[in-house]
This record gives sequence, structure tokens and C-alpha cells, in this order.
Amino acid sequence: MNMGEGHMMVVNAQLRACAKCKGGDTVGVVMELDEDKRTVEVPAYLKKIINSDAKAKEFWAKLSFTHQKEYLREIDGAKRPETREKRIAAMMDALRKGQRKH
Repeated sequence: MNMGEGHMMVVNAQLRACAKCKGGDTVGVVMELDEDKRTVEVPAYLKKIINSDAKAKEFWAKLSFTHQKEYLREIDGAKRPETREKRIAAMMDALRKGQRKH
């Protein structure tokens, strides 16, 4: 991000701690292009549910890594089984309609 006098990059607290620097410090950075394909590990129970519906399966395969990851994070983050089931149902409805998670 250009802030008028050069470029600035936002770095989270964990990275700052590992680099032994603090907010506002000037540091040298080497950036490399990460070309590795990102994939999510879909739990077997959820893979079975997704694969049971052709439209949902087809759209799931088209989703980006980030969209797939967010669906899994939301479902796995449910504390109650009822909440998990509700979130799975909402995901399946969206996948059948060809809609991404917002």
C-alpha cells in the first residue's frame, strides 16, 4: 500500500513478534510468489453430504480455497449440533443455487 513516502505493508502481531520489531519500525522484506495450490481437507461426513447432491458438488469444486475454507470454519465453529446442522443446510442451499458465501 503506498502511503505517499514509499510503500507500507500491514503485518500482524505474531509476525512482528517473530521478527522482533514493533509497529512503525522500518524493515527490509523479501516477498516470494506462492504458487502452491491451496486445498482444504473436507471432513468425510461433510464430503458425503456435498457429494450427495450433483449441483452442490459441482459448485463446491468451483469455489475458491478461501470460500471453501470459510464454509468449513463456520461449520466446525458451531458449538451445538443443531447449529452445525443449520449451517450445513444453509451451505447446501447456497451451493445448489450456485451462490458463494458472502
